Parts: sequence; C-alpha cells; structure tokens
Amino acid sequence: MNTKYIENILKTSKILYIEDDIKYRDNVSKALNMKSDYVISVSCLEEAIKVYNENSIDIIITEIMIKTGTSINFIKSIRKINKNIPIIVVSSLKDTEILLEAVKLNLIDYIIKPIELKILRDALTSSVISIFDNGLYEVEFTNGAKYNFRKKILIKDEINLTLTSKEVRLLDILLYNRKILLPMDNLKDMLWENESYVSDEAFKSILNRLRKKIGKESIENISSSGYLLKLKEGK
Repeated sequence: MNTKYIENILKTSKILYIEDDIKYRDNVSKALNMKSDYVISVSCLEEAIKVYNENSIDIIITEIMIKTGTSINFIKSIRKINKNIPIIVVSSLKDTEILLEAVKLNLIDYIIKPIELKILRDALTSSVISIFDNGLYEVEFTNGAKYNFRKKILIKDEINLTLTSKEVRLLDILLYNRKILLPMDNLKDMLWENESYVSDEAFKSILNRLRKKIGKESIENISSSGYLLKLKEGK
C-alpha cells in the first residue's frame, strides 16, 4: 500500500482523541488535523463514549490517565463490540503493570509523552493498514451488495441502498465479530446499550430488513444458537 493512498484514506478517517490537558490536546489536535479532516477531541471518558456511540469512528487515540479515571475500562468496553478498531494509547507513565494490561487490548501503539510527530504519523499509518488487513474498508456479500465500512454505504447494482442507524450498527457489530457466533441476547445488548428490555421481535425486524438488503444467506442463524455473518467467498 503506497504512502499517497494511505494519506488519502487517513484524510477522510474519523479520529476520536481523548486528552484532559487542554493545552496538550490543542497542540496534538492541530497535528492530527493536518492528517485528517475529521478529528473529534474530547476531555473526558463520558464524552468519549457519547461521541463513539453517535459517530462512525475509525481510529481512537487516548491518554491512559484521565482525571475521571483510567481509559483502560473505556478501551475494554470498546473491545467488547469492536475487536479491530485501531486504538493508540498515549501516556507519560511507564508503569509496567498498566502497560501490560493495555497491551492485552490489541493496541496499534503505546506512545510515551512527549509525543514525537514521526511516531504519531507511523502509528496512524499502522492504523490505516490495520483497517485494510481486517477487511474493514469494503466487503462484498453473497448477493453482490458491497458495503463501504468507513463511509457506511451499501451499494448493489450501482444503486445506493439506504441503511437505518440500527441496521448500520448491527452490520458493523457482525463485521467486527464475523468469526464469532453471536447469540441474539448479546446482539440486542450491543444494539440497545441503554435499554433495560428489548423484545425479540424488535431485533428480528431489524435483522430481517438488513437481510433483504445484503441477502438472507449472508446472516446465518446456526442451530438457533447465534448469528454469523457470511461474506462472498474469497472476500
């Protein structure tokens, strides 16, 4: 993958940056804005969760120690629904225990402050490569429909098929975990994080609408124990 192509992809990637030091956040945000047109900077984990849930974030960069707590638990919560989104951790700490815990969370990099721009650029490049390596740029389903993961666009026979926000979220969850059999209750919890009760019928309604667009055979219900996404062979 050539440098120019990586830069073009990065330019349209949505980056979530979490840092509670205002001056440091502003400086790093300026550097990030030179690489991407979509940088969202926040100062606390609560705001980060809200931004992540309301936006199609491609890359996360987070300080490990935030005033409201460590970002380790935030990263763990992201990993429950998204195994592959590139995450870069930044810290002034060289705490071995925290470092070892962070490494278990499939990070792109663990950058020690002060951040060197070359190291940050290399980590962003690795993030773009990771997106492609995990097949999260464009996938094709058995009915010929193609889904651009980053733009959240589904196209079949050169026609743009409209996806609701819940259909996008369900499709993304299945893609993130496409090698894992996901029970319906788990999928409901991921789709409706703040709802205490959601009926099976509500879930199946979204599932069936999505199946009509990507092909019924693309979402397989295996022995009534869970759902598994199937892509076009070789994709």
